[in-house]
Amino acid sequence: MQQSLSAKSSELEQLTSMLKIRGEELRKAYGSAQGSDRMKTTFLHYMTTQMTVPADLIERSVMKLSNNYQDITPQEADAELSVIKEQSEKVLNVLEHMIEALQIEAEESEKELKAGKEADHE
Repeated sequence: MQQSLSAKSSELEQLTSMLKIRGEELRKAYGSAQGSDRMKTTFLHYMTTQMTVPADLIERSVMKLSNNYQDITPQEADAELSVIKEQSEKVLNVLEHMIEALQIEAEESEKELKAGKEADHE
């Protein structure tokens, strides 16, 4: 009986030790995930801020064209259309960078998940 209790006690100690290790691993992973989320939020905030000026310029040009279409010369209309085109390209470039960054993030997350699943099976 004493040997059985000793074996159970040893088994419980091993399980406790393993749970402590797993708990620490989970704390680290959670901290890493929080840091990653903060970085994503900062990145998205920065990128959307980069679109504010071009979007405002597009809005002004569209408003000028739509509110004063009778009084605008063809040269002025061409200038406003050039502004709209140029600023639209800037917005599209920012969006393309955001998409690229999100695709890279998704690929890295997928690799991490696969690595974690492989480690769990070992």
